[in-house]
Amino acid sequence: MTLLTASQQMLIDCLKAQGGRADSVYDLAAKLGRPYRRVFDQVKMLAAQGRLVLSPGQEGRRRKTSIALADPGAEAPELTFNRIWSTPPEALPETTLIASVLAQPTFDDVLGLALHYGLPKVRQIFLTMVAAGDLEGWALKESARTLANVEDGFIRAT
Repeated sequence: MTLLTASQQMLIDCLKAQGGRADSVYDLAAKLGRPYRRVFDQVKMLAAQGRLVLSPGQEGRRRKTSIALADPGAEAPELTFNRIWSTPPEALPETTLIASVLAQPTFDDVLGLALHYGLPKVRQIFLTMVAAGDLEGWALKESARTLANVEDGFIRAT
């Protein structure tokens, strides 16, 4: 997964506010107040990354392509190793998957989770685990350090 540009994030936020769907690129461009061509280019890029699903349709004589957010939980991010050996990562609830990675953190896996689920969600689960006393010693220090490094990287990338 790649980092989103500000305009791509704005587009996804607009779709989330509309319930995850838009009837056409024209509707989305109007909601965003952006030129059609720029929105169209961003939609195509996000669809190529698998973040959006495009569904061609027709309304009368006009061809329309509806846009929907891709299901983020459909596929779990690839991890360097499976922390819960009895269950494949795609079968785990996202909170369990994130918690298992934070209990045995590697930079690549924490970064992958932050890109897939979003840094706020990973940080929220981290804070919940710290408050509950589920992270101690090495895991607490390493998770905090890794999350801080990922956050710094996100800030520098924007």
